[in-house]
Amino acid sequence: MNSPEHFTAHLLRRLPWLGIFTCVSLCVIARSARAQDLYDFNPAASEMAGAIDQAAAGSVHTTVLVTDFTEMHDPDSQLAVVLAQNFAQSLRSHARNFTVLDHSDVEAAISNHKLPIGALSSRSVVACYAPELGVTLIIAGWIEYTPENMILDIGVESLAGDHGISGKKIITPLTAAMETLRSQPAVGTEAIFGEDRTVWVRHESSKTTVTSAKSGAGGYSYPACIHCPQVPFTDAAVKAKAAGTVTLSAVIGADGKAQRISVQRALPCGLDQRAIDAIKDWSFRPATGPDGKPAPVIQTIEVTFHLY
Repeated sequence: MNSPEHFTAHLLRRLPWLGIFTCVSLCVIARSARAQDLYDFNPAASEMAGAIDQAAAGSVHTTVLVTDFTEMHDPDSQLAVVLAQNFAQSLRSHARNFTVLDHSDVEAAISNHKLPIGALSSRSVVACYAPELGVTLIIAGWIEYTPENMILDIGVESLAGDHGISGKKIITPLTAAMETLRSQPAVGTEAIFGEDRTVWVRHESSKTTVTSAKSGAGGYSYPACIHCPQVPFTDAAVKAKAAGTVTLSAVIGADGKAQRISVQRALPCGLDQRAIDAIKDWSFRPATGPDGKPAPVIQTIEVTFHLY
């Protein structure tokens, strides 16, 4: 049974499985090596996991979301995205009494709101939509560079607004792998809020005149706002400190009412819908056509939300 011939035959039968095992092992080692080329987050992740466990003691369950890291003085690059993903993976391996969300979980939630995947790089977006994922803690990172080093500040914040749960500053030399990723723009973050082609049309068919006339062109004047009160924030936007400008396109009818409203550039946390709802009730002095009579025109309207 233990003859050389039997050993050789047994080895030959096992070779295909050994080959598969070796391939899998090498693939795992290769992935680990690539992560190590950037930075070994295991010590920092272990320390932060301990702090999260301590902060979460007594709670029913804690769910953590790691957002894409932000480069303080440069446009976000793939390095910021990959480092955040690597840190999340390391933190997940040290998690005991909490769950670290997978990137795919967040992508699915964001897609339900017609937002591109790059929206994850915006903390205001995450703060608005994370609650439906059950997120209780958000981890963010801020990156700065010196000629030779990368400085990364990682912090943990609860959606309840608690600060100082845990923080870590990492200073590490810039590797060739880091420089390569840093030279590549972050995918999908260039235009977080693009055009929303959903069009709101007034119910009264007589007032939904379809027109191609644009205000200020072809003999048509501009409509003037008569009653356009300030649009209030949503509670979610206030909490997330989301601000900016919603750009709408609307037909201002001959009756001075907005028709066929569509969003050209949106804001998160329900601010785009809040802008549409407000425009519906605004009153305008209608534009006039080449004949001097009131006429419907297409008008761009900007609704700006300021935080004071």
